[in-house]
Amino acid sequence: DRRGIGLAVLLVGIDRVRMAYGWIVLRCPIDDAWRPPMGAVLRIFFVSTFAGTFLPASIGGDIVRAYGLSQLNVAPGQAVASVLMDRLLGVVSILVVGAAGLFFARTGDLASTRAITLSLLVGAAGSLAAASIIFSERAAALAQWVALRIPVAAIRTIGAELTRATRAYGAFHAELVNVLAGSIAVQVLRIIQAWCLGRAL
Repeated sequence: DRRGIGLAVLLVGIDRVRMAYGWIVLRCPIDDAWRPPMGAVLRIFFVSTFAGTFLPASIGGDIVRAYGLSQLNVAPGQAVASVLMDRLLGVVSILVVGAAGLFFARTGDLASTRAITLSLLVGAAGSLAAASIIFSERAAALAQWVALRIPVAAIRTIGAELTRATRAYGAFHAELVNVLAGSIAVQVLRIIQAWCLGRAL
């Protein structure tokens, strides 16, 4: 059924645009004087999406994004932090949708599957640890202390700078909620995409 496939393709385009918008919002900690224009950020996002199709896992596209942003005179720590925040909020959105899915499934078999429960718990623990660095001065100080004790000088410098850049997002609550809500919407779009493809086949 070409209509189902066509709708799925349309929804893919919509979720790509929504994700690109979310990454644009995550430029918020970058000083206005150094903040890259929206068009350049969009270009990097769509190029990284294309390149990520051929690079190992999803981290390949993330590396392309961080590198592209750093080429626009954005500090490397801020460039990587924007990608990490986008990825973190994406993980949280998956946790929210996954928990909702378990609730609406209304079956004990699915909810009691150990692998699903363990995945949700591990994801939640990792997300809470990352959130604590963003919103807790004590956790951020601990992360900074650990970063400064990495034996390799280059990694030590990047780790300390990345901790500071990530911590800067703690002052932008509205922007983080905006991106999280958009990420949840993207997960819902992907569920509908899968449903459309299943119907089409």
